[in-house]
Amino acid sequence: MLSQLASPGLIAAAALLLGYLNVAGEEPGQKNLRAFAAQAAPLLPQLQSHPLPQTTRHVIKIAKSPDGLFYVTANVNGVQVLFLVDTGANLVVLTPQDAERAGVSNQIALETGSIDTAGGASTIEHVKLSRVNINSLDAADIDAAVAHSGLKVSLLGQNMLSKMRAVTINGDEMSLQTGS
Repeated sequence: MLSQLASPGLIAAAALLLGYLNVAGEEPGQKNLRAFAAQAAPLLPQLQSHPLPQTTRHVIKIAKSPDGLFYVTANVNGVQVLFLVDTGANLVVLTPQDAERAGVSNQIALETGSIDTAGGASTIEHVKLSRVNINSLDAADIDAAVAHSGLKVSLLGQNMLSKMRAVTINGDEMSLQTGS
């Protein structure tokens, strides 16, 4: 019935927002909600023509978005973050906004450097993420970087993808197998 009233993309956007509001049964502060809304707003056109990922306990099936890429939402340090699944990235890379919401923007950088992204060159700071949860995968002390420019969305890189049992692409669908 709900699918007859709203497009799958609007349902996806609502699910993202509702999922964000109910992380571990806690409601975020207004500042975090506004930050999430600001992050999600540019992606709404993609979400509106994109069905919800199909999720079982250990498998997430993601339909290719209209821009030809795959996106997944993960919980980083207790905060919902939208990621582009990037098999070409060596590690998880956060936008400055996501780093701030996840509480790592004030972390003393373990190391600084630079990277080349599709959006251009950027300086980065290496940080540690206390926890990253994707479906049934729960990982601790994850190496990550915060890119200071050039990214519109955070990247889920190989250091997280390699913790999964399998990552496969079959046509216009990506499957992330997070457990047995």
